[in-house]
Amino acid sequence: MQFEERQLLHKAILFATQAHQGQKRKGSGLDYICHPLEVLQILTQCNASLPVLIAGALHDTIEDTPVTAQQIHDIFGPQVTALVLHHSEDKGKSWKERKTAAIREAQLGTPDCKLLIAADKVSNLRSTAVAHQRLGESLWQRFHADKSQIAWYYRSILEAVEDLKQQPNTAELYDEMKQLYEEIFVTAEQHQTV
Repeated sequence: MQFEERQLLHKAILFATQAHQGQKRKGSGLDYICHPLEVLQILTQCNASLPVLIAGALHDTIEDTPVTAQQIHDIFGPQVTALVLHHSEDKGKSWKERKTAAIREAQLGTPDCKLLIAADKVSNLRSTAVAHQRLGESLWQRFHADKSQIAWYYRSILEAVEDLKQQPNTAELYDEMKQLYEEIFVTAEQHQTV
């Protein structure tokens, strides 16, 4: 990575930190910025391109902060903006409508879009797995959908990004996502029925 590229990535991290200032992760109390930084770390391990790395840091800014697509475009360019927009949900819609649209975006997305989606979901699933171990089934009360709906969403995303398992840089990411899904939704169900 060239000096200018490192500087732009640093600018994206600072931008995201400022945009998410004061926000906390649902249920954990951690500063929200921990999530975009973990997504960035996951993308770095996958040798993602600079636009994808920047989009990883910024992926929730349009959805969860007052930041606009125009601001991202002006600072980080059209490719980053397209990735962030592709990944942003319309909070004016119901949970089911938002998740159905997100699944469709994952199905139709470019490899870079799918990589960003998978990195985000792995970060979310890691947090969910830790919370599930701590809270058990009461965890699902903090969500806007029940456990079966959330399982449907993650299973559908797994299917939509399945081609990531064929690429050397993303196969481990896909495997981790699948393992976390099974640990949270499949193994837990098996233990309950025994």
